[in-house]
Amino acid sequence: MSFYKPASLKEALTKALDRAHHISDNPDRLQIELLEGSVHALATPGLSFQYRYEVAVGVLDFTGELDEIMIPLMVWLKRWETSYFLNHTQADQGIRFERQVLDDEAANILFTLKLNEAVGFEMTSGGDGGGTGSGTGDTFQAVHRKDPPLMNTGVAAPLHQIYANGELVAHCDIHPVQG
Repeated sequence: MSFYKPASLKEALTKALDRAHHISDNPDRLQIELLEGSVHALATPGLSFQYRYEVAVGVLDFTGELDEIMIPLMVWLKRWETSYFLNHTQADQGIRFERQVLDDEAANILFTLKLNEAVGFEMTSGGDGGGTGSGTGDTFQAVHRKDPPLMNTGVAAPLHQIYANGELVAHCDIHPVQG
């Protein structure tokens, strides 16, 4: 089973943290695990439904500032999971995180996110019927729909560099709309 958003989040955080923390050289230091999920559907036309699931994110052996993680995370959430900004209940709950100190310089940063992915279906002709019961040879192709952008990011990403105490600590060249 493959969901789009955890992979997209991992790519965005890797790119944002890579310059200062070499995450791409040590991919095990950024972990994203699916904890639990559910499927939701309404009595609307079509066969669409929504996955709602929770992921645990761990940035392990991290030696930087928490802002280096949270700022790119907020940019990603604003593009891909707008419910954190539009749903007042979810916004009030915030993003819970935990810092596990390893030594004087390093800590594991752990947080959980609630994510949603809409799935629609497109009918294609041909094939073996695909279990639709129509007997016409039509099949359905599942399409994972990306959320529409909440913000107009134009042609440039809203986040290019993060400074902490006047020092460049992270650089992000991924465009939030293009993913």
